[in-house]
Amino acid sequence: MQGRVACFLILNLLCMTTTIVPTVHAETGNSGWRTVGIDPEMWTDGPEVEDTPMQYTYQGNAIVELEVSYVPSHLSPRAYGVIVIELFEQWA
Repeated sequence: MQGRVACFLILNLLCMTTTIVPTVHAETGNSGWRTVGIDPEMWTDGPEVEDTPMQYTYQGNAIVELEVSYVPSHLSPRAYGVIVIELFEQWA
């Protein structure tokens, strides 16, 4: 009796897993948000440029350079760059 129940459950499980096919959807890269461009010249809500001493570099300030690398997209080569930060110690 227990063998029949076990056989029934196994056959039922096999039938259910083979008849229900999982579906997977992937983006094709043609999404609407990808076609929207950004034009900084049309921005009207940005900050107002003020005349500040930090617009100019001063000799003796500490400079921090961060070397970065990243992969912009799948199967593309690694991109390298340097981020330069000047520390204005006189305002710290």
